[in-house]
Amino acid sequence: MSTQAASPGLSTTGSAASCVQGFSPEALAEAGFAFDGTVVAIGDSATFDFERRVTFEVHHWYAGQAALTAAGSDQVDGSGGLLIDMPAPDGGGAVSSEGLAYAVGERLLVSGAVRDGSGPAQGPVAWSCGFTGAYDTATAQIWQDAFAANEGQKPNGS
Repeated sequence: MSTQAASPGLSTTGSAASCVQGFSPEALAEAGFAFDGTVVAIGDSATFDFERRVTFEVHHWYAGQAALTAAGSDQVDGSGGLLIDMPAPDGGGAVSSEGLAYAVGERLLVSGAVRDGSGPAQGPVAWSCGFTGAYDTATAQIWQDAFAANEGQKPNGS
């Protein structure tokens, strides 16, 4: 199984990022992981200055649970929180340069990829550009439908 190193919606050059593909349920369904969770902590990323390591309490998994929570995974902290790198808020505020808002206590729908570890890029990173954002029931249903439709298209249900 190959891992994705970049978002279908995010192209990065240095610390600058721009969307190269808009959100669609079809593109979302290709995410390496996706979940509904609440931000419980925000720390520094060990990978890049323009990212933050965000700890989540996961409420519901859409995809990728096994890969990120496997025994011995370094993506789960000591209290069971899931660790994901996300674009950093600008200037100490709560909105990243890609318009992704988050703060401790905020409930988000998060999707992304597990970086393959070549170079300094390692571990899961959230996609912005509409692929990660504030939770609401209507959007959560779109996510549920996107992943259900994708399951039906995979050979042998894998």
